[in-house]
Amino acid sequence: ANSIANSQEMTATNSTFSAAEIENTGQMLFGNVTITNAKVAITNSGTVELRNTILAGNQQDCAGPIVSLGHTLIGNVAGCTYTQAPGDLIGTGAQPIKPLLGPLQTNRGATATHAPLFGSPAIDAGDDATCPALDQRGVARPQGAACDIGAVEVEQSKWLYLPIIRVSPN
Repeated sequence: ANSIANSQEMTATNSTFSAAEIENTGQMLFGNVTITNAKVAITNSGTVELRNTILAGNQQDCAGPIVSLGHTLIGNVAGCTYTQAPGDLIGTGAQPIKPLLGPLQTNRGATATHAPLFGSPAIDAGDDATCPALDQRGVARPQGAACDIGAVEVEQSKWLYLPIIRVSPN
């Protein structure tokens, strides 16, 4: 696993951390970030603040105090001392939230990301007032009713798919 150790100040916006374990004793701010596929994603004894961020799909999402600034999706808050804010989607050990993310791939961008899949609770669940104008790939936000939580904005399809109905004579 990759690891990041912070003892000073760190800010990440529109970033994907895949299979990265983050240890913090300083101050961290994550805005529109996706953190997934780690053993223990965030171990914190400093200050960690999350906004419009996905912290889910890890063996353990967090250990230590985590403060939400709103519209954060945490798959399983067990192990954290969590300060909740409006718009948060918080799973527990008994009822975890699956983020429904695709595999790590470029997703039509210059860097690898985990894009939300159809039905992901992250879609249209962000706060437009605090979302950056572009996602990690440079795609405009929002595409739907609101910006998406995490590093990737799902592009709205311009196609309409209709079912094929076959009528057979009796």
